[in-house]
Formats: sequence, C-alpha cells, structure tokens
Amino acid sequence: MNHRNETLSAVVQHQVPMDPLPTSVRPSLKPLRSIRAVIFDVYGTLLISGSGEVGAAVDPPTVDDPASDAGGGERLDPVRRAIGAVCGVDVPVVSKQDLIETIVHENDAHRGAERPNPEVEILDIWDKFLNRQEIRSLCGVSHWDARVVSEVAARYEAIANPTWPMPSAAKVITGLRNRDFRLGIVSNAQVFTIDLVQALSDIALADGPFDLDLCVFSNRFRQSKPGPRLFDVLVRAMEKAGIAPEQAVYVGNDMLNDVWAAGNAGLKTAWYAGDRRSLRDRANDPRCRDKIPDLVVTELTQLLDCLG
Repeated sequence: MNHRNETLSAVVQHQVPMDPLPTSVRPSLKPLRSIRAVIFDVYGTLLISGSGEVGAAVDPPTVDDPASDAGGGERLDPVRRAIGAVCGVDVPVVSKQDLIETIVHENDAHRGAERPNPEVEILDIWDKFLNRQEIRSLCGVSHWDARVVSEVAARYEAIANPTWPMPSAAKVITGLRNRDFRLGIVSNAQVFTIDLVQALSDIALADGPFDLDLCVFSNRFRQSKPGPRLFDVLVRAMEKAGIAPEQAVYVGNDMLNDVWAAGNAGLKTAWYAGDRRSLRDRANDPRCRDKIPDLVVTELTQLLDCLG
C-alpha cells in the first residue's frame, strides 16, 4: 500500500459503531421483474453516515446525532480538531465555515451549462486550505507535503462524517451477487470512498462483488448528483454489457440525488428510507413532488424479497 492509501485509510480506522435511526416511512414493496443489475448509492445507503452524504462540510446532518462528534471531547470545530490531531497544533484562525466557503468558491468557479453540479477533488481543496499563509505561520512550516494533506483530509472526514456499515449491507450484496445480478455504484464520492466500500466485504474493489465498469464516482468526473453526467456514464457502460436502463434498479436514500436522477436516466428506483440521519425526501423540491419510486425499502434485506 502506498503512503497516500495508508493515510486515507484513517477514514476506515476511525469508523464509529452506529445503528440506523428509525424513520416513520412505511415500505412499499413489490416484485420487480427482468432486473439484471442493481446499482447502489454509498453514503446513507450502504453506509450509515453521520452527515448523510460525503463532504460533510457542505451537507450538514438532518438530525442532531452524537456520532457526528466522533472522537470524544468538547465540540471543538472539526477543522481545528483534524489539524490538531495530525499536526499537534491548535489553529484558532480557521473553522469549518472557512472550509465550506473554499468548497463553494471552487464549485462556483466551475459551474456552467456542461457542469451544472461540479464536484471538487477534496485533496486539492485541503492543499489550498492548509497552505494559506496564516495556517503555515502558526504551524511553523513553509509548505505542507501531500502526506500531511491526505492525513488531515481523512481525519476531518472521520470526525465530521463518521460512517459504519449499514446493517445487512454485506449480506445483501453477497445475496444479490450469488443470484447473478450485476452490481454497481453511482455515488457522490471522494478519494477515501473506495476504502469504505472495500471495508464492507474486506475485499479490494477490483476483486470484489461490484463490476468496476458499473462503478461511477463523482470525484473522478468532477461532477455530482443530481446532475445527469454520472448516470449517463453508467447507462453507456450498461449498454456495452447488454443491459437496458429499465433492467437496472438504483438504490439510494435521496429522493432528488438518487430517485429523481436515476429515474430520469431510465432506471427503476428503490428509495432507501431506513435511517433518519440520511433520509432525504426533498418534499419541498418541485422535481420530487410527483416522483414515485418503484420501491420504498426500510431495510436493505427487503431488496432480496423484491428481486427474484
């Protein structure tokens, strides 16, 4: 394993045991016929997520969850905590809000007709952020090397967005694969997301149950859901494999990013509504008001009952 992978693995090492928080949503189940592929979201679906989404800086939790303060101690700003844990220096001149503004500025700079939902590369963001003059001066360094940048980014994500495998996620993945379904992922993601997915089955992504051709991560394309780019990439990959969009079902916790976006690409949809942290019904978004998913599941194992 190279140094970058070793430092990013801190996101897995600092996972926090959590249970899903119950919701009031009732399941809506029925058999789905002619399905050949099952595509998953990651955060809030395969993983319990303290914020419900990758990049906790720009997508705050929907509930006040103690797990979001993973690591114990006082509720010190997570940016200060991450820098302090890695560098051994308290940097009171920075905050999570500063990080948010850096991400927003970067996204706004790249937003346009061809990229309506830009995605940052979080290590680039942290490199710019940590190499601000006031931070370097307080820490007594002339420039942060890539290893430190990776360590701080991973530690921040572990603090601000703690994760834990969703109950039965590994069982469902194995069960579907044993029934010869092609498995894939379309997710808003960052460089440490793959480590978290691999930890579900303790197998490298390339050797595991997911079809790499059907795995699409937002940071690789610098575009995010609910924009169409990621699902366009998926549909083209499925077509090469002889799978029509309507022969795939997409499973996700967000009515906009997942159900609306996947449905627009022609996929069947399953709204996962099993954890209040990550439940996104988007009731006030006009794009979702009349959107009805094909399935509503409150436990991932319900997929096994609906997919023959």
